[in-house]
Amino acid sequence: MRLRADDLASLAALLSCASIPVWHMLRAPSWAMSLAAVLAALAICAALVLSFKARNRAREAASANHRRINDSVRRYDELCAAIAGNSGVQYATLGKSLDRVREIVANAVQDLREGLSDEGSPAHKSGSQKRALRGLVDELVTLASEEMLTGQESGKRNFAGEAKAAIHKFVETVEYLKTSGQHISTRFDAMRTNVEAVNGMIGEVGQINKQTELLALNAAIESARAGEAGRGFAVVADEVRKLAQRTEKFSEQISGRLQGIQEIIDEVGAVVAVTSSTDIAHVRESESHVIAMTDEISERAARARMHSERINDISESIRAIIMQDILSLQFEDLVSQLLDRLHDHTDSMSRFSAGFFDLHRDSEERDGVTRITRRNQLLQTLLEDAQQARGANRLDIAESAQKNGSIELF
Repeated sequence: MRLRADDLASLAALLSCASIPVWHMLRAPSWAMSLAAVLAALAICAALVLSFKARNRAREAASANHRRINDSVRRYDELCAAIAGNSGVQYATLGKSLDRVREIVANAVQDLREGLSDEGSPAHKSGSQKRALRGLVDELVTLASEEMLTGQESGKRNFAGEAKAAIHKFVETVEYLKTSGQHISTRFDAMRTNVEAVNGMIGEVGQINKQTELLALNAAIESARAGEAGRGFAVVADEVRKLAQRTEKFSEQISGRLQGIQEIIDEVGAVVAVTSSTDIAHVRESESHVIAMTDEISERAARARMHSERINDISESIRAIIMQDILSLQFEDLVSQLLDRLHDHTDSMSRFSAGFFDLHRDSEERDGVTRITRRNQLLQTLLEDAQQARGANRLDIAESAQKNGSIELF
């Protein structure tokens, strides 16, 4: 036990007072007894002064300790209130997130229900586009087949026969064609120019076929990235690529056919150039044959132009179907991101609650001030961690998708 200064002074005063009777019993001189009395009085005064100062210091220490305890308790109350408010914000944020997920799922279910019941829904439109695309592919294949079968065989025979007959008549009447040879030669030059223009259009069709193949390849890549959900679309992309290859082959056949026509025109033009003249009947008959050949060339050019327009329609239909399918695949990714954010948010709240309850498990600490100070430090750390977690778990993707009406693609 540690003695204070006032305790020592009180002990000295007590000993001094007790020594007076002892000195009296020992018949000590009077000056010794007076000295003992003076020392006892001084000891009593010193004990009183030191005791007063000790009491003042004790009161000041107790008051300071009381202020520290009050400040710590007030800070503890403030932090607890802040934690309670933060918990309310966390649960409100979680509730909003759950409402957002519920809204997205409800909208998706509503769209699906409308797609099953409403013929004007996007799902029905997508199915209609796929059926229309399939019908267009069948029609284009049919046109190509008819063109290859009838155009190459019957058209070639008729055209060659008519050309040979016309050339034969030109040979028989070479003396009569001198006056109209230059005019017919000019007509054949114009026909040659038209054939070259048709060849240029066939080249443009070939470029469109290459673009269609590239689009089909990109669609196949996107469907492969989509996984199992894009397998059906991969089949459609493969069929479109095969169709583009067929169309390219058909365009090459048309180009070869036009090349043959141009060679025949060149031969006829050469024959016309060396002929002299003919009578009006033979000239008109030859002119009718030339007009018939020109009509056939124009018809073939019109068919090539129609095929080019059909290919453009196919490309537009493919692009629309691709965008709808990709957006459908993105819905699953959006919901997954929202659920992942909610999971992180829930984990953060769980850690926050566990930390709040753990900081009260300090019964082994005997000093109340130290205990309150330690709790305040832990509460401050919990608040900072909670604010960081709340900033990291904001559902920015869902809010951006809701405001902009679009979804970021893969």
